[in-house]
Amino acid sequence: MASSSSNPPEETPMPFSCYQCRNRKLKCDRSSPECSRCSATGTKCQYPSSRKKPVITATRPRVKELESRLVDLEYRLKATQEEGYQSFRPFEPSENQLTETGRYEQLPPQEIIEELTNVFFTKVHCDAQYIHPSRYLASLYLPPHMQPPMCLQYIIMARAALVSPPHKHLADPFYRRARYYLEADEQKGEGEYFVTLAHTQCCILMAHFEVLNMWFSRSSMSTSKSVRLSQILSLHQLDGKNDWRRNATLPEPKDWCELEERRRTLWTVFCNDKHTSGTTGWPSLMDVNKISTLLPASDEAFQLGMEEPSTSLPQVLGGDNSLCSSFGYRIATTHLFHECLDHTYQDHQASDLTDVQNSQFWKRHRDLDTSLSTAFITLPETLRGSHTQEATNINLQLHTASICIHRVGTVQAMKHDISAD
Repeated sequence: MASSSSNPPEETPMPFSCYQCRNRKLKCDRSSPECSRCSATGTKCQYPSSRKKPVITATRPRVKELESRLVDLEYRLKATQEEGYQSFRPFEPSENQLTETGRYEQLPPQEIIEELTNVFFTKVHCDAQYIHPSRYLASLYLPPHMQPPMCLQYIIMARAALVSPPHKHLADPFYRRARYYLEADEQKGEGEYFVTLAHTQCCILMAHFEVLNMWFSRSSMSTSKSVRLSQILSLHQLDGKNDWRRNATLPEPKDWCELEERRRTLWTVFCNDKHTSGTTGWPSLMDVNKISTLLPASDEAFQLGMEEPSTSLPQVLGGDNSLCSSFGYRIATTHLFHECLDHTYQDHQASDLTDVQNSQFWKRHRDLDTSLSTAFITLPETLRGSHTQEATNINLQLHTASICIHRVGTVQAMKHDISAD
């Protein structure tokens, strides 16, 4: 017992490391009343009385809070739907929508471009062509800066998609892309990027596309834009005696085929303007008396690039049709049709309608009647009857014009008691 009582009591280690060792991330021997490290350094050694509880940060989301917010959102959504508010309606993608319709989207696959372009030149642009088929197709394989403008490429594919059932769903997206590119070119620089023959042709095709979709206001604006572009490019003075090249916007044509394409573009714009004026009653934007450009040559000569002589519109109206092509007959017929409509619906109160010999009304009436008779007589056999769409169109306009002027002549004669003699 005496020997056992003389031994010192064993020290019990502390349950936790001291604050100093814990902060310094060192191993603590947990000696009491102070560890060996604190004793050696002479620092105050303190031990915690309990284990430190984990700290939950204030930014950690709480389940109950999220549940309450979710219930509130569901309640508000249900209330707005009951009121008929449609802002929370899910987006319904259209079947004819492409992945992207912005200006910098990826081009369609090459096979679609080639197929729609071929459809355009075989089914849409087969009569009265104003875009050279082979030259346009070849230009698609040139470097990007030498290709036709993107607006023209897209509107050609959009126009072709309307008559191609497998691609009909692409017509509207391609049309919208064409408009984006056209507007972008118009805003670029000082406007010089927009004043080209290709952009004029784009406006023509855009007007055709809009008419087929019954967007008549858009179509009239596209036609007006094509008229002004053709005048800025001096397409109405290609064959005039005046030296128009001094103020010309376009460079000299490289060959006859390029000159012929400019002529055809001008006369297509002319026909579109007359059709728009005739169907709406609005004044025409082009004055035929200020056009010195010759009528187009035959379609075969244009496609083959073989130079062919042509004639002017006044010569054809006067009865000289020896050099007039089918496209030229269509232009002359469109002009006569518009003149007869204008004569029918204009106000005749200012003229003395009782004076059959000297009245401006009756003078113009006789001139138009003579021009129509000349057109019927000189019409070639290939354009008589209705065996082709072009012949049907020409004969329909001539007969309608004849009915119009004889109707207004009969009305005025009966109104002013003028004898048939």
